[in-house]
Amino acid sequence: MIEDINVRISHEMELNNDFPAYYLQSFYGKIIFSDWETDAEESPELVEVGEVEFDYFDNDSAIKNGEDIFPILDDIDQEYYDLYKALSVYFGKNNIPNFLYLHRITVKEQYRSNGIASAVTERIEHYFKNKAKIAIVKPWPLEIDHDSEEFKKMRQKMVRHYQKLGYKKISDGFMVKYLW
Repeated sequence: MIEDINVRISHEMELNNDFPAYYLQSFYGKIIFSDWETDAEESPELVEVGEVEFDYFDNDSAIKNGEDIFPILDDIDQEYYDLYKALSVYFGKNNIPNFLYLHRITVKEQYRSNGIASAVTERIEHYFKNKAKIAIVKPWPLEIDHDSEEFKKMRQKMVRHYQKLGYKKISDGFMVKYLW
């Protein structure tokens, strides 16, 4: 099944001279399964099995252009402010590398436990490994009440999942993996 998984990505980049958002590129995509088992003679049935959302941040270009990463990330939202704090503690304020931030990889319930999320994560990492030095995740179950026991169990399961993929815990719930 994994070899029949494709990720179709849309790219978004803000071109605005007033805000240096051109260091941040956002990607959204559908996880598609090519079902060759159908009766289609020439082409498989395409089934959407999930979605992915991630950002690539080019800190090298920001530094080269004399930009400070903090106001850039702080202007995006609270999550990016928290990410900046975690990266500053881990790498040092002036040593934060180019990074991928994997916001969300969701797989529809009926397709879970087939290795799809792992395969998609690894494909994204592989594609960006020449641009980004690290990939970052913050395991956070979206569909569950954050005060529940179920949330805590699911979050721990997600942390273990990313640890198996080579991610290590840093501060504020974030995890990081070196891509090269």
